[in-house]
Amino acid sequence: MMRRPGKTRPVRLIGLKGETLSFQIVLRAKDRLDNVAVSLRPGPGASCIEIHRFKEIYLKVVQNQGGTLKKIVNPDPLIPFTNPYSPGQQLVPRLSLSEDKNQPVWFDIHLSDTCQGGDYTATLRVEQDGRTLRNTPIKIHVVNATLPKDVGFDRWMQLYMGRFFNGEYIANDQMLRPMLAKYFAMAHKYGFAASGCLTIGPNIQWDQNTGRIASVDWSKFDSMFGDYLSGNLTGSSPNALVSPFARSLCAGNRGWVHLHDGNPFRTLRLEEAPPAGDDRRDQGHRPALEGEGLALVQGLCLRLG
Repeated sequence: MMRRPGKTRPVRLIGLKGETLSFQIVLRAKDRLDNVAVSLRPGPGASCIEIHRFKEIYLKVVQNQGGTLKKIVNPDPLIPFTNPYSPGQQLVPRLSLSEDKNQPVWFDIHLSDTCQGGDYTATLRVEQDGRTLRNTPIKIHVVNATLPKDVGFDRWMQLYMGRFFNGEYIANDQMLRPMLAKYFAMAHKYGFAASGCLTIGPNIQWDQNTGRIASVDWSKFDSMFGDYLSGNLTGSSPNALVSPFARSLCAGNRGWVHLHDGNPFRTLRLEEAPPAGDDRRDQGHRPALEGEGLALVQGLCLRLG
């Protein structure tokens, strides 16, 4: 809250090399204030520190509270100040503060694994038309240890395709494909695997006379997930992926497959998972499945790597 211009107590942060630290400030003015600039600049010798700023947006949503629907205000979306996909393009050049209304600003501070252990500084500055309203020192201590890239367990995040079409206004596959790539890359950056379940999968055509599969078309699945699965998109394959066979199988962690065979699920342990980078539709895990009557399921995705 900006009551008078001046300095504030320092913000102290501590983290490992390779870690991303976060904090937020809340701006509030007694009267309307336009053309407000918020910057966070690293000090000398802090070139290994990467800083991202986000404007927090409030959404009016409906929440079920004890069987009654009530309207609440939820601070949820984060709008980056600069476009992460178009360097130099400003999305939030300035802020406008409404009278007695909060405007939060979120900061991500990424400590590169190339940082030396020790103390670093940065300066948080709030200005309005060139006038400094706040000048806050940021003190960052980097521990002389590196955050492991492999934490030893799978981290998977569901992407609900239906919500993309409603929230992102996706009109066709040509719009969906690059948007998915951005979400995949962002999840991978934070150590998560991500995929869409129950929506994008092979187009399986059945022979109505024999009850057997007549053809399987993987073209759409490959166009949406191919670069992600192969590692071309992010540099390495995801550590886990939900089966593309909607409503029939759902792949668990470390090669476990849960079969929808009543409640609770039966569990089958696959003998081996295909190594990262291999074609997920090869014959490597076919024998383990044939004994369970799943010989047709050649595209099952397991824990990779």
